[in-house]
This record gives sequence, structure tokens and C-alpha cells, in this order.
Amino acid sequence: MIPSDEKPSQKIADTLDEKVRQASSSGRSFAGTIEATSPSGKISVGIEDADRLGVLVGPITASRPEGSPANVGAQAAEAVRRLNYLQEPLAVIESEDRRGRAILRSAAPRTTSSGGREYNEAILDGGDSISIRRYRSEPGARRKGVPTNLSRETLGRLADDLSDILDSTK
Repeated sequence: MIPSDEKPSQKIADTLDEKVRQASSSGRSFAGTIEATSPSGKISVGIEDADRLGVLVGPITASRPEGSPANVGAQAAEAVRRLNYLQEPLAVIESEDRRGRAILRSAAPRTTSSGGREYNEAILDGGDSISIRRYRSEPGARRKGVPTNLSRETLGRLADDLSDILDSTK
């Protein structure tokens, strides 16, 4: 990011505060998409529920123009290194150098009480976007996206880290 840019975490926090305040005054909780843009890119966060302390987050995506597929390997390594505070550490599962795409998943998925698994999956695409989402797979069923429970501080850190991962290979 450009040093004079406001961090994505601050823009997301400010927007989320306003949305939660508006929803609360109407007697409901906030759900929707929040975006933070800057000259260096955009962060989009799917919020399934939010209050003053935490959020249930769906997909989070960072994108910036002018990425290069050649950067994906370095970005994947940086994501594994930096995103160590999520439920499980990430590992590179698949990498397609020609397309500039990598898939990272939880190295050791969490087992659910029904014998299924929960894990995070991050997709780096073309050197100019990274998205992360939590999934649950149950025996005999297709996997489905599930929300991740994060503190607001952790959400901000994740937004900043995703943006920085894309910027780290400029």
C-alpha cells in the first residue's frame, strides 16, 4: 500500500461501526458487504452478523490492479507465513504456475462432532486477488461455506494482511 493510504482495517472498522449503529437503532443486527478502497486496491468483506465486539464473516477478498501471475508463488508463501493466527495454519495445496493460481487450505482441518471437517481455504488468482473463506464438509454431502467468528481486531488484521500480501511482490 502507499504509505499515505489509510489502512483497510481502519476503513472497515469505521464503516462497520456506522452499519452496526444504524442496524442497532432499528432493533436489528447488521449483515451485508463492506468494502474498503484505496489507490492501491480494494477489500471486500461479507458480514453475516456483527455487533460491537465481533463479526461472523463470510468471504473476504483483497484485489488490486496490475498484479502478475508470476507473483503467485511468493504471495502463497507470504500468506502461509502471515496468516498464522487463523483457526488452523495454512498450507499450499495446489499451485498452477502457468495460470498464476494457488489454493491454500488449513494444514490440519478441524474435525466436527458429526465426523465432518472445517477448514479455511484461500485462493490466489492472477497475482491480483486473494480471497479466504471457511468451509464445512460432512460425509456424503457437498462442502458449504460457513461463517468465521472473528473479533473486530482480528478482522482488521486479516484485511490489512491480505492487502499487504498482494503488495509484497510489487
